[in-house]
This record gives sequence, C-alpha cells and structure tokens, in this order.
Amino acid sequence: MAGLAHAEEPGHAFNIPAVRVETPPTIDAAFDEAAWEAAPKVTGFTNTRDGQPEPTPTFARVLYDDDFLYFALEMIQDPKTIVATVRKYDRFELRIEDYIQVWLDTFHDHRTAYTFLVSPLGTRWDSRDGLYDRNVSWDSEWPAAAKILDDRWVVEMAIPIGDMLFTRGENVTWGINFRRQAPQLRNNSHWSFSPGASITEFGFGPKVVADFGTLTGLNLGNVKVNRHPQVETYVSGTFVQPEGGDLSRKGSTGLDLTLRLNSHWVSTFTVNPDFGQVEADADTIELLDVERFLPERRPFFNDGAELFQSPINIYNSRRILDIEEAAKITGEGGTWSTGILALRGESTQSGEADFLVARYTQHVGERTQLGGMWVSADREGGYNWVGGPDLRIELTPSVSWTSQYLYTQDKDTIIVVDDRGFEDEVIVREAGHAFESGIEGGTKPFFWELQFHDISADFDPDLGFITRKDIVGPTLMANYSKELGEGPIREIEAGTFFSYFQNHDGEIVLRDYYGEAGADLANKLDIEFSRGEFFRRPFSNRETRVQISYNRRDRLKSIETSWSWGVFQEVPYNAFEIEKPFGIGDRFTGSVELDYRIEAQETGDEDIWLLRLESEYTWAWEGRVKLTLEESSEERHNHTLLFAYEDVGDWDFYLVLNDAQTGDQKIRGIFTKFVYRF
Repeated sequence: MAGLAHAEEPGHAFNIPAVRVETPPTIDAAFDEAAWEAAPKVTGFTNTRDGQPEPTPTFARVLYDDDFLYFALEMIQDPKTIVATVRKYDRFELRIEDYIQVWLDTFHDHRTAYTFLVSPLGTRWDSRDGLYDRNVSWDSEWPAAAKILDDRWVVEMAIPIGDMLFTRGENVTWGINFRRQAPQLRNNSHWSFSPGASITEFGFGPKVVADFGTLTGLNLGNVKVNRHPQVETYVSGTFVQPEGGDLSRKGSTGLDLTLRLNSHWVSTFTVNPDFGQVEADADTIELLDVERFLPERRPFFNDGAELFQSPINIYNSRRILDIEEAAKITGEGGTWSTGILALRGESTQSGEADFLVARYTQHVGERTQLGGMWVSADREGGYNWVGGPDLRIELTPSVSWTSQYLYTQDKDTIIVVDDRGFEDEVIVREAGHAFESGIEGGTKPFFWELQFHDISADFDPDLGFITRKDIVGPTLMANYSKELGEGPIREIEAGTFFSYFQNHDGEIVLRDYYGEAGADLANKLDIEFSRGEFFRRPFSNRETRVQISYNRRDRLKSIETSWSWGVFQEVPYNAFEIEKPFGIGDRFTGSVELDYRIEAQETGDEDIWLLRLESEYTWAWEGRVKLTLEESSEERHNHTLLFAYEDVGDWDFYLVLNDAQTGDQKIRGIFTKFVYRF
C-alpha cells in the first residue's frame, strides 16, 4: 500500500497516459498486483470550494485491457471524519456523503460523460450525463471494492468498456476527471479544474465535461462489445381490496430484450413491461398535492434516455401507462447522437395509440449543437404530433445560449347529438406552438440565467410535461455562493428568482418573485431566510420562511427545522416542519418528519398535520426491509412495508404491503414481483 501511494512517477498535468495490462487485477481494494506499479500516479487535486484549505491528498491510477478500465484510488483521511451510511445501489443520499467519482467522456466531445461513484462502504452510483439532462436510470454491472484503513480509505473498481458507447480504434483519447467529496472536511475537490471556465452549479453538463483532463493512448480496436442479447423477464401479482369492496387480483408478465449492435448502437425491445414503482420505493403523500416529476424506472426506457432530452420537455415516458410492445434504437458517435422509439400502448392523455419518438443532435464545430425532435401519437379517430428544432451555442467558456421552437397539431373525432337526437361525427383540429430561448453563465461564485417563454394555449403534446400553457414572458435566476474560510461564518449564499407571464390576450397570469439568503456557521448551524410573492391568477400568494439546520454535513447526526408563514389562496397560515434522520448500528437507518400547518379559516383556525416515519434495515448489499408510516389529519394515510432483494446482476425480488386512505377511499394491497436476467 505504501509503495502505491508514494510512487515516484507522476502523470503529466491533466493527462494520463493509458497503461495496458495483460493480467487484470483482482477487485479487492488490496492493490497488491505488480501491474499497479507501472501505472502513473494521478495527484494534484484542487479544492473547488473557495477559501477552504487544500484537500487532503488523493491518489489515482488507471489500467486497461480489452474488457475493462481499472482504477485504484486512495483518499488520505482520518476515519473519524468519514460520513458513510448508504448501502443501497444508486441511492441519491449517497451524493451527500463521502465518495470518489470517476467521469469518462468516451467520445472526447466535451459534452457528454459517464459517471461512476463509490463510497467508503463500497456503495455504487452511476449515470449518463447528456447534453440537457442527467440519466440517473442508466445502469451497468461494474465491480467495486472499498476499505477504510487507519489513515485513508481506498477503492478499486473495474468499468466495463463494452457497456459504454465509444469509438473503436488505436491511440484513442478520452476525457477523464475525478471528483472527491468529504463533507466533514469541507472538501469538494477535482483533479482537472479551471475556475475561470467552470460552472459547477449543477455538477454535470457540457461546461463540466469541457473541464476534463485526458486519458491518452487507448488501443480500443479489440475491445469486446457484448453482442449477446440481455434478457430480463418478470412475473408480478397484485391483490387489492377497497374497504367494503371485493378483492381484485391482477397478474402480469413481460419481457425486455437489449441487444448491443456495436460500440455506437444499442437496440431495445419490450413486451408488456411492468409499471410497478417498487424500484423508486413507495410514493409519499403531501400536505398540498401537486403533480410531481418522478423518475422512470422501467428497464426499456433507461438506456439512452438522456439522448431524448430537449429544452422543452415534450417527452415524459411516465405519461405512458401501459405498453403492449415497443422497440427502441439509440446511437452516438463523436459528433452526433440519435434515438428512435416506437411503441403501442396507452397514455394518460391519448388512451390507446401508436407512439413514435425521434431525436437527432449534431455537433457543428466545437461550440454549437443543432438538434431536432418529433413526438407523435396515432390514436383511433385522430392524432397528435409535435416537433421542431433546437440549438445550443457555447458563446464563451462560461456562457451558453439555448433555444427551441416547437409546433403541434391535434386532430380528434367526437360524436355530437343534434336537437333531433341524431348523432354525427365532428372533426376537431387544434394547433399550437412553444418557444423557449435562454442564456446562462457565470463562474464561481456567481451564476445567472435569463429565459424567455412563449407557449400557446393549445400547445398540448400527448407525452409532454408542460407545467403552464398560454404564457408569454421572461424568467430570471441569479445565485451567489461564497466560501469564506475558517472564520465564524464559513459560507454565505444568496439567490433570487423572478418570472412574469402574460397570456396571449395580454392579461397577467403569473408574477413570481423569490429571494433567499443563508449562512453556514462554524458552530455547524446553517441559517436560511427566504421571502416569496407568487401571483397565480386570480390568487396572490406570499410566503416568508426561516430554516435552521444543525450538522447537515453528517446526515444521520443532523436535524432540520423551519417556520413559514403567509397566505395561500386567500387563506393565512403558519407552518412548522422538523426532520430528524437517525441510525442504529451500521445497517438500520431512518428519519422522522413532522409537518404542522395552521390555516385561518372563516370558521376559525384549522390544524393540518402530517407525520412521516421512514426506516430501513439493510442486511446485505442486495437485501433490505423498508417501513414507511404516514399519517395526516385530513383522512389520508399511507403505510407501506417493502421487502426487496435486488441483486442487480441475475435476479430481483420485491414484496410490498400497502394500506392507504384518501378521503373516504381505503385500500389495502399486496404487490409481489420477481425479475430474472439471462
């Protein structure tokens, strides 16, 4: 171990020469193979948090063969300062704990990247970062091992090259970067980092990828792309009984087939994929119900999902409720990406229809991407389609401009009855448009974004997630975040958001202003104050909020509370929230949350409350039991017990017991699902 950490041969600044290995290392976090001594040592990480001390040393080494890229990573750190509790693959909470992350830009196009992240416990997280969004549902089976030692923690991982899209050839260059996070040390460090050209507000996207270093000299002509079909099949059963009603039973089975055609193209087919939400865990109830954008978890949609993203969201796969059969092909090269999806199924808006989704993006030079998208639904008696071009231009290393124009048409056949009782078919046609253009930029510590929206009242794509229609107007967002070092105030942050929309008749329909300011104090307190005015015709709402957090950099030891007051739809209110995560031993974690709201009704004050208890026990990497108990004063509750064994490799098993109430409707149900991959 000491020989690896203190090797004398450094890699060139922000460049790593690829070293080929004939005998692959064992992924056990031991680093005891001689091959590691031949790999250059990557050092020189920069703490991206202004005013903070230099990060404790981080060392990385890279090897490869025709199957994998191998990484050996060492993070010097006192084990007492490590925050690591998550043991479930791909859990979001992993990103607020200690981790080491590897980015790979396999086409060296400075725009897209694969992400592989490992915690000190060996918990893994992966994603594919596209031009406009991050695909957190992208999955790969890649081995990783981690150990916590006396003065450091270490990771060894193997990334299968054949699971990624790339270009074959000799002497190939990839983009590469490493990121280390250590919350207790206030360390967020990158290996290749240029403060003057980077916007790290969102942690992914072209501006982040453009900052990567290089991995050079890769000979990828003989890389083994797995062309064997990957088959996933499932059987599930659902048993539901409303209170006072009859027991209903539903069984289902389906098939997903993925075939990697070559290093650029992947095809996917499905028959009756399952729509069970157990992968996302049980849904939650809220004090005020609003539509939420939930992630897609059906395997058919995952691979290549980032290629279908565009500035205006006209394709939300969760709008498709039931699929009979579907096919998809996605591909990417050094200067282009494309995807075509065709399916027969049922959507929330169209009912049964044949759907087609197509997307193409072309890089024009080093700074411009030109794309186009088409989504159509061919239903009985009519159709709906939407399409148009989009453009992204990098004006400077820190400023980019994005625009998209879309046109939609809808035809429907309806039955009308005249005064004499005769029925007749009437064809109804509607057309609409949407235009969005925005410019964003800045370098740390200041980030800003200005957008203009024009969406007609009849812009209604069948598969879109369009939050507001019939609007014309701008939105402005600005954020300032500054680390101050070791004084009594460690960090300050301030932000503002403003939007002003009229409808196409010139009437004001939305006018929002929101401002916030906060400080991170040396005594582990975080204080945040915000004030918002929200006019949503015909109501003028407002809210003031004070939030205090303690020890938020160590989740299980933290506590968060807030008090807000204001007016919502002419009803004055006060609201109090408190949340306390907890842990018992190494494998039992959970949280308790209480939301309490007092509304001043005309007949007197009305108390509304929501109590949520969530607990989870993980007994192995694959197995867990999760209990969620939610009680509300408004005749709503949700009790869910989830048993899950998620092998990720060959098979998964889920059993969900649910007892829920909404108003007078009470439902008890059992859901079970078994998945096998071969």
